[in-house]
Amino acid sequence: MRRRTGTGPIACFMLLLVCPPLAIVNAQSSQFAAPGAEISSGPPATEAGQQPSPGSPGSAADSSSSSTSSSDSSSSSPSSTDTCVSNPTSSSCTDYKYSEEQAMKDLEVICGSQPNLSACSLFKLCSTGVDPMSIGKTPRTCNDFHLLATACRHDSIGKNETGCANYRSLCMTDNTAVKQCKDFGGLRYLTPTAAARQLSRMLCEVDTGAAACTRCDWSAAAPQCDVLSVYGQLCTDSADHNECGPYHKMCKGDPLLFVCRSQLPGGRPSPLGSERSSSSGASGWADGAQQQQQWVSAAGSVRPRGVVAWLACAGAALLAVAAAGL
Repeated sequence: MRRRTGTGPIACFMLLLVCPPLAIVNAQSSQFAAPGAEISSGPPATEAGQQPSPGSPGSAADSSSSSTSSSDSSSSSPSSTDTCVSNPTSSSCTDYKYSEEQAMKDLEVICGSQPNLSACSLFKLCSTGVDPMSIGKTPRTCNDFHLLATACRHDSIGKNETGCANYRSLCMTDNTAVKQCKDFGGLRYLTPTAAARQLSRMLCEVDTGAAACTRCDWSAAAPQCDVLSVYGQLCTDSADHNECGPYHKMCKGDPLLFVCRSQLPGGRPSPLGSERSSSSGASGWADGAQQQQQWVSAAGSVRPRGVVAWLACAGAALLAVAAAGL
């Protein structure tokens, strides 16, 4: 019997040439179109991979949803027609919610004017994007409305600030019906700014060489430093001083507060100068870590598909070789 020759070797050669490009194309397509891919950005596309055109049903729905969301947001923000801010005793205001966005804006006004407030020390730290549980015992520690209440209700220096006007009207009016004011009444145990400032200055007069004292300009009317952090560091180093009584009371209220962690077994205080300006936004290392995880996950879903495609193609080439030898 005569051996068959001809197209077999040629087919084998062509398959070997096609395999690597096929694997690459498969990998690229799985990277950008695989179900569950975690690296996409921007608004979701339609099934055809295109954004909804203006006037399409999807576009109308999105526009309606956006309009509703915008309406809800504007109704929660204080304005001249916001009856619950101007008249919080109305029974219809029981479930009214002062928006987190507006509370944050109020805090920015307050802390821009009085950056040394104890509440502003927390606000700046919370604005860095770190886990709230690393700052206090509950996520409520970083709730903007909770911090607004801390500055406007429990701090003698903060309560008269312009940024507290809406809060005073909403929550400090007699017989207010707004339940949010009771649920988020502020951090009562936080050492007020005036006390932290005075006690820190007294401690620095006793221990002039303390490292924390160099952060403050005690000759100025305002010391230009994070007074709460300085007070916490001074009492961490010299806990037996009488001036640290309010510090211990504060740490009893929240043993996990960032200035109190050294009081826990194996704990240590937050490093001095660790606060960061909120102008950098709330996207800190957490967003970077999430982005890195997304790329790792995407790579894990791409590589197996490319390998499988290459192996399948190589198997077909081997079968072609076997057929050519028959």
